[in-house]
Amino acid sequence: MTEMISSEIKKTQVPKQGHAALYKAGGILLIIGGIFYVLVTLAALTPGTNGWAEPPFVSAATFITAMANHAQPAYFTWTLFTLVDFIAVPVMIALYFALNKVNRDAVLVGIGLAIMSVILDAAVAEVGFFTATSLSVSWAAATDPIMKAAYYVAANHAVLQTEFAWTYSYFAGFAAWLIISLVMRKSAFGKWIGGIGAVVSALFVVDMALVVSALARGVSSLAGSLILPLQLAFVVFFVAAGSRLLTLGKRESQNAKSLIA
Repeated sequence: MTEMISSEIKKTQVPKQGHAALYKAGGILLIIGGIFYVLVTLAALTPGTNGWAEPPFVSAATFITAMANHAQPAYFTWTLFTLVDFIAVPVMIALYFALNKVNRDAVLVGIGLAIMSVILDAAVAEVGFFTATSLSVSWAAATDPIMKAAYYVAANHAVLQTEFAWTYSYFAGFAAWLIISLVMRKSAFGKWIGGIGAVVSALFVVDMALVVSALARGVSSLAGSLILPLQLAFVVFFVAAGSRLLTLGKRESQNAKSLIA
């Protein structure tokens, strides 16, 4: 009878194996996300792309010409950003289970902002960028003046439709990471990992607020030039947080095995 009770107690103490697998998957995807940001930054450094700066930071003609002349780096960049959006979903689920006992309400707000960011970026901004790149290539290849003008107008329209979407998606996304990073500081992730995420996210939020202000006024701003360096700084946070999430997953698996044994 005692052995049966002991066995039942052990069963109730066993951590959910699904959480361990989720933590490991989330950690791996976070690290992959960091690698993607490095690749995006390298693609943006391709001569002639101007770092994929958009209007009003460069003229529409400059941006469209950059996409037309560097279509492959453009498609590569938009594809990576789309993959990062899809990666964010399982990562946020993993982080919810890892952090919800610390501050469930804050984590839910962060995840809500992250979902808003993914929808704006994947469904609006990236689709628009793919469309704008395709139209830019057609514009460059067209020989008929009327068709050339039509492609340019269409490409310009696609760019204008996406500029607010990607800006607000960035703003919402890094506001989400700011909240989640602050929660991380009081969790197993530790103060330094959460601190890195909080500082870089806060800088990104301020930077994007300046970008939004510039877009609204139709003027240029140096804030847009800080996006690529901040993305690289975020790589450090992604790799550190991903490694810690992997460690949590391994720890959960080991605890489960020791309780079952």
